[in-house]
Amino acid sequence: MRNLKLLMLFTFIGISFLGWTTPQDSIVVKIDARNQELIGAKSKGKNLKEEVAGIFEKNGISLTDSLWSEVKSAITKSENQNQRLEFSVNGKKVVMGLFQPKWEAKNVISGAAKDLSLKEGIHIKDGPEEVSVSLKDGIHVKDGAEEVIVNLSGISVKDGNEKTEIIWGKDFNKKKEDGVQLMDRRGFSLNFGLNNWSGTMGGGMALATAIYPPPLLETDKNLSPLGSRYVSMEWSRFLNLSKGKKSAFRLGFGLGVEWVNLMFDHHRIIQNNGSAINFAPVLDKQGTEIKFSKNKLAASYLTLPIMPHISFDKKSTIQMIALGGYVGYRLDSWVKTKEENSGDKNHVNGSFLLNDFRYGARMEVYIRNFPDLFFNYDVTPIFQDNKGANLNVFSFGVRLLKIS
Repeated sequence: MRNLKLLMLFTFIGISFLGWTTPQDSIVVKIDARNQELIGAKSKGKNLKEEVAGIFEKNGISLTDSLWSEVKSAITKSENQNQRLEFSVNGKKVVMGLFQPKWEAKNVISGAAKDLSLKEGIHIKDGPEEVSVSLKDGIHVKDGAEEVIVNLSGISVKDGNEKTEIIWGKDFNKKKEDGVQLMDRRGFSLNFGLNNWSGTMGGGMALATAIYPPPLLETDKNLSPLGSRYVSMEWSRFLNLSKGKKSAFRLGFGLGVEWVNLMFDHHRIIQNNGSAINFAPVLDKQGTEIKFSKNKLAASYLTLPIMPHISFDKKSTIQMIALGGYVGYRLDSWVKTKEENSGDKNHVNGSFLLNDFRYGARMEVYIRNFPDLFFNYDVTPIFQDNKGANLNVFSFGVRLLKIS
């Protein structure tokens, strides 16, 4: 790795020296003036004076103390400037280059070096180690199986089969724009909405004259719109049936749990009667009808949704349209009340003649920059057949949370 560091050092400090010309019979000495060391020295443990003396000795020149003092003085006075010293010793010409690496790197980047353009690039190779530097492609360092690239697009580090990338700038935006990201139903979702129902509730004046209070009135189906809430949690996956460049036709499926709350807008309580649907008031000890601030019938279901859907690009206004259905099994049902005056609460579990199985139709629409919408309609009536009511529940709302 030491050779690789030297290669990178030569990349920056050797540029301006390439523009110098020296006679072929001259003795050329390159000195790093800032670090006071011989550039390209192969021996270890020698100081600068010993290195220079060795070069002079090979060429039949003796490095005297007075000559070394002049060289040392020139190095000290260089003051962040590259210098070229020329002198003759024993009839031999000596060319000594004093380099300031920090100054050279700064000015090469600013364009002061004319002999070698960083735009065209620099490439140095020493065995398996390579260094390339250019304004166009950035810095590229390779050492066997290890490779590092740094440029305006980001950083890429490769170590054998492992590769790590940090991307920024234009290439990052272009990469996202080139790839179309389709919306999908995959993941965990939490949905919230409101319930209501449609249909008829049995009973009437003929029954009312025979029994008082009447067990069933048409007004018993009246619900509080904001109190009848729908909550569901769903885990979803999908299969691609057909896929194009900007859309796909998919089959969604999953598993969910739903809670259907029906808040009545009156004070009559549904009874857990096995023969027919029955609503009745609750009387206190004085025979006065008790009023309730909360009077609801609730049920929980295990649901299997089957949702064919068309997915579009996430940048589209309409991101997904789904039209499918679901089947469900009732897990539990209960009636919960809260007295208006005393605040007393009551909770009773039972079947309340609800159907155990249900199926229905579901529609979903995902709109960009808007909450995802859904609509459910139970084809199966909520109550069992021939028990006094024919009511179908429907729900609508938004998706609050999605975790892919």
